[in-house]
Amino acid sequence: MQNPMTYRNFSGKSGATYLFGQAKPNDASTLPMQGGVFIFAKDKPNDIDIIYVGEANSIYGEIINTTLWNTAKSQYGADLIFGRPRPDPLARSAEAKDLIAQWAPPMN
Repeated sequence: MQNPMTYRNFSGKSGATYLFGQAKPNDASTLPMQGGVFIFAKDKPNDIDIIYVGEANSIYGEIINTTLWNTAKSQYGADLIFGRPRPDPLARSAEAKDLIAQWAPPMN
C-alpha cells in the first residue's frame, strides 16, 4: 500500500493560496513530470523556511538535471520538496513570482 501524498497550502503576496504536494526528497519518481512550480524548504519544529521557489517545463527534469536541489541541501539545509503541476507557462511564472514576493527565499 502506498503512503498518501501530503499536501500543504502556501500563500502568495497577492493573497492567493496554492496547494502543493510534498515529494519524497530521496525519491525522484515522486516528483511531477509535467511543468509547474516547486518549492525547496527546510523543516523546523513548528514551521518551515522556504529556501527556493522555481518553475519549470518539467519539475522532475529541473530538479534532477540541475544543481539547485544539491545547493539548497548543502548551503541552506533544505530537506523538503513541494511541487504543483501548472502546465500554462504564463500562469506558473506568475504564481512563482507571487510566492517569491511573499516569502523572499534566500536562493531566489
